[in-house]
Amino acid sequence: MTGTSLRYQSLDWWHRRSERQRLIAVWVPILLFAWYRFASISHGRTFQYDEWNFVINRWSFTLDTFLSPHNSHLSVVPATIFFILFRVVGLDNYGVYQAVGYLFHFLVTILVLLIAAKRVGLLAASALAVAFTLLGTGAENILWPFQIGSMGSSAGYLLALLALDGKSSRAPWLVCAGLCLSLGSAGFGVVAVAGVGLEVLLRRLDRRYWTAVVAPAVTWAVWSLIYGTSEMRRENLSFVGAYAHESYAGAVAAFVRAPLAWGFGVGWLLAVFIVVRLARSVGTEIRLIGLCVVVLSNWSLTALSRAQYWAPLSSRYVYVAAPILLLVMVELIRVIDRRSIVAVAVVFAAWSVTSTWESMSAHGRWLREWGEGVGMELRALDSRLDTSADDYRPDANRAPDISAGTYRRALTALGSTPAFDDAGAANASAAARIDMDRVLDELGAVSIETTDTAVSCRTESEVAGELRLQPGPQLVMLTSGPAEIGLRAYGDAVVATTRVQAPGDRALRITVDSRLPDEQWHLVLLTPDARACIGQ
Repeated sequence: MTGTSLRYQSLDWWHRRSERQRLIAVWVPILLFAWYRFASISHGRTFQYDEWNFVINRWSFTLDTFLSPHNSHLSVVPATIFFILFRVVGLDNYGVYQAVGYLFHFLVTILVLLIAAKRVGLLAASALAVAFTLLGTGAENILWPFQIGSMGSSAGYLLALLALDGKSSRAPWLVCAGLCLSLGSAGFGVVAVAGVGLEVLLRRLDRRYWTAVVAPAVTWAVWSLIYGTSEMRRENLSFVGAYAHESYAGAVAAFVRAPLAWGFGVGWLLAVFIVVRLARSVGTEIRLIGLCVVVLSNWSLTALSRAQYWAPLSSRYVYVAAPILLLVMVELIRVIDRRSIVAVAVVFAAWSVTSTWESMSAHGRWLREWGEGVGMELRALDSRLDTSADDYRPDANRAPDISAGTYRRALTALGSTPAFDDAGAANASAAARIDMDRVLDELGAVSIETTDTAVSCRTESEVAGELRLQPGPQLVMLTSGPAEIGLRAYGDAVVATTRVQAPGDRALRITVDSRLPDEQWHLVLLTPDARACIGQ
């Protein structure tokens, strides 16, 4: 079977009811399994990094909430979705936000499937789509709801491509809708417009399609004049080639979690195939040309704005490139016979899923660690939010947008809290409990000072190891002489800032302001054989 006959045979598959039923029967279980996989490795979290910017700044119904740029991107789509979720499910149901993220990923997957199936058939397209669905090296987008912006932008571009492949009267409207979604979700929409516009030009489509491309572009341009900012740097211009080259190699290698050197080698081989195909089919490989222009433009623009951070191998960038490279692969293999196409696709999918499986698991563990830490810190902050200073920041590293004052206003407006509840606290990691102790200490939950007098011990209160403290003020005496001490409540280790060398001839006045039901502070004797007691 020739490539041409294969192509036109596969174009008709969607019009056959049996094929549509088979698609649903196969893909519903696949997506349910993927959902279970994502949720099982990424549960027990709260909002993550950039999401706090939305929580703190985008809960009120104002134009800025929807139209202000985020890192120079027009983010009206993710901002609107988060705004609705803030109002409907609140801040204490992060699982719903994760579910929305999974749905966006599935939308990208299905669009890749539909576009590929029109060229290489449903079976081969399904294999390639499975590889993308479970792509562990793209886990940052898949498991982080904030990345619905990036995924939405990719989905919009793919929707426009799918519409270009159709012949219905609604195709121009779908192109327009796709580009609106792409531009309104993230900066990738700019290159999406360029790529789709190039296809419209090369295909010589009528003015309805030009209107579908120009209208979203003009709307974005108006927004850019009013709200737009640019992160592009002139000094990054000299790095564009190297950055794009490494991005390409990294994206190729990421499909099978191979070393970067492997990505460079295979990437150059793939580039040779692309050049040969374009040279042999001048003017006919329009889709291949459009895909290459889009992915190269995206890497170049990313370099201009982000080369100073030099993260071309970042999971979020790999994810954006992955569906485009898969469709490039589809364009290259669609001219061979059907059995060979299916064999190539199945082997590739099996290799990709098995080799990147652990990458997704590892990223899920990392997200849980960060989420648990912030969730416990906010539990501590919530307990003393009425007395904490407005400029207090519980975690400048993992949640830099949170200050007590802005956080308090968001909680008051939305009537819910993202802090861990009792169940979440009970299952939190040891590191997260230590983070909570640190915040409690910084907020004055416990204080320690040396008095001028010695005191006698209460009957049977003398202990070694650690001394359980009571709420309120109390005097503590070290009966075995000077020793290093520290304080802890939820953590297994003492709070670093509470470690002090205590005298053995004078009592310590320790005041505990415990507000949480399970908040129990202990004085830990860090010097071997040291003993202490509660004074009378």
